[in-house]
Amino acid sequence: MSNNVIFNITVCVVGILIFTIHAVNIIVKKEKRKDERNLFDFLVFTIIHFFTYLVFSVVKLYYTSNAYVKTFYTIFYIMNNIEVLLLFRYMLGYVDLKTKTINILSAINISLFAIFTVLDIVNIFTGIFFDAVGGEYQRSKTMIISQG
Repeated sequence: MSNNVIFNITVCVVGILIFTIHAVNIIVKKEKRKDERNLFDFLVFTIIHFFTYLVFSVVKLYYTSNAYVKTFYTIFYIMNNIEVLLLFRYMLGYVDLKTKTINILSAINISLFAIFTVLDIVNIFTGIFFDAVGGEYQRSKTMIISQG
């Protein structure tokens, strides 16, 4: 097992533990703030995100194919988009903005989420962000666009 795989697995396990502690803390608290529901959603999704990458890292030790790598990274990129959307929703609780401004920012965020999700799916057929060659993930020159 390479050092990179060991590092990825370690980060996933530690991340799952830390975020689980925070999520459990929210569950057991008697008095909850109004924003904690959005925080809880973000934490749980992040746990799922870490767990997904952990499973991928372990499975990839024994099974590699271009289709598996492309499928996983497509799902992973879409999960990144969802995580940003959840973080945005949580952060809205901390800003004092007019309803109109919140609606505009929400529309922009949802539009960007939709655009990047569609581009992630289009990537399967075009390789605009990444491809899989010999069962290995390979970034394209335009991969940085996917980080928007």
